[in-house]
Amino acid sequence: MNIMYFTFENTSGIWEEKEVEAGKLLSSWISSLKEDGHVKLSINILLSARKVFAAERISDEQTLTTIQSFFNGVVLYIVDPSSLSDPAKFSKAVSQALKDYNHFNFDHGILLQEFHGLLEKEKHVIDIKCPDVDLVNVVLIKAVMEKTVSHHAGKLASSGSV
Repeated sequence: MNIMYFTFENTSGIWEEKEVEAGKLLSSWISSLKEDGHVKLSINILLSARKVFAAERISDEQTLTTIQSFFNGVVLYIVDPSSLSDPAKFSKAVSQALKDYNHFNFDHGILLQEFHGLLEKEKHVIDIKCPDVDLVNVVLIKAVMEKTVSHHAGKLASSGSV
């Protein structure tokens, strides 16, 4: 369920009023998340959300078994581990779960051409200790600047200009 739809369904009034209220509610949640790192929900919103949303933690083995059971169902279906995104986002888990099925080929039919080879590319991970937008911006700008300087220095060195 789309979060904007959820906020819309949990406001009162006629259509136009609901749109405005839902927008304000969503905007306040985003602001609160940016400023405080969390969102406080009213009891009505929380109870309503619990009717629609559910989350649970399961083991890797349970995840693989669930993927296999859906793949073996009456209708061929490839489920993703998060239930919120495309199976391509979790290609390793899906591929591991279905590796013994000859008619399954993740690279052909599931993975978009633009994603081929993505997992083999160099990974760049920066741990940021707290959810602070300004800190994230500073860290990203610093990382990009370092990468740019390093790239240009390498070009200069290889051209003999240094």
